[in-house]
Amino acid sequence: MTITCIEELRQLARKRVPKMFYDYVDAGSWTEYSYRANEADLR
Repeated sequence: MTITCIEELRQLARKRVPKMFYDYVDAGSWTEYSYRANEADLR
């Protein structure tokens, strides 16, 4: 499988990583400032 975009990688991780770990990483922390900034940079 070849990953061509971040969304494909997220979908693959959602299937393979235990839910509690995926949710923790995907949600960011507290204000989620870094999460939103990183996501914006990748788009």
